[in-house]
Amino acid sequence: MSLTQLKGNLMMGVDAADVDISAWVTRLTVQRLRESIAIPGTLATGQASVAAGAETDNVIVDFFSDLSAEAPFDLFEQAITSPNSELLFEGTLDPGPVGPENPKYSGTAVILGLDIGGTVGQLRTQSQTFPIRAGTLVKATT
Repeated sequence: MSLTQLKGNLMMGVDAADVDISAWVTRLTVQRLRESIAIPGTLATGQASVAAGAETDNVIVDFFSDLSAEAPFDLFEQAITSPNSELLFEGTLDPGPVGPENPKYSGTAVILGLDIGGTVGQLRTQSQTFPIRAGTLVKATT
């Protein structure tokens, strides 16, 4: 994998990840987090500690918030107004074939937020962090 993020791809869709939104996306980040569980100090140690708890995964997408037909805004709006508010996604961080140095991440994103509009005189852009439904994140290397 390249140290510099220059190109990649992101596909999203309602029934399949079949809509290429790469031309509109300026950031694609798969975020994996663990809850912090506090463990109080005991008389024997006198020190508090922490343990890793449940995992939470997110896909963070920054994109141009254009309202044209080919822009991803309409896709996100369709999802957020649907009963489950979900989109399937798949993407790689570099162009070219999927492999150990260019894995493909896929899963089901829960669309919980969407902004309309922007700052006067600036590009309409937005950054959204979409939770990934538990058990759906897959990292493929082949």
